[in-house]
Amino acid sequence: MHHAAKWPAIFERMVVRMRGRGNLGELMHEMMAGVEAPTTAEAEILLAYLRKYSQRPLDPNKYPAVNLPEGQSFKLACRQCHVLPDPQRHKASEWPAVVARMEKNMQWMNRVVSNQPDSREIQLKVEEINAFLVKYARKG
Repeated sequence: MHHAAKWPAIFERMVVRMRGRGNLGELMHEMMAGVEAPTTAEAEILLAYLRKYSQRPLDPNKYPAVNLPEGQSFKLACRQCHVLPDPQRHKASEWPAVVARMEKNMQWMNRVVSNQPDSREIQLKVEEINAFLVKYARKG
């Protein structure tokens, strides 16, 4: 998920591709399998929705521990792909599944992940990421 300021450029690139005019040209149009790209009016509505429900970044003033050793793995892992998420986005019981899903995404995207130790690379500790998020998670 992207933060609000990033969505316009990303969404525009997506729409151009869906219309078969992007860097993938006709291939993307064929991959749409008959699904029509949004009209200009539909695209405006979709973009407004994406911006409204975008990733809300963590406020480091609210969570100063993000800059301490306990927040290091969280910070290093998450900011590879997106803004740091506010831990209040999920309940403590939900974060481990989210972190597991993100770890799979990182493997797919060829990012630094925690399960292939290599002394030349930064090692991310999933248990530290979960501990940070669970500590500051939404109650309930």
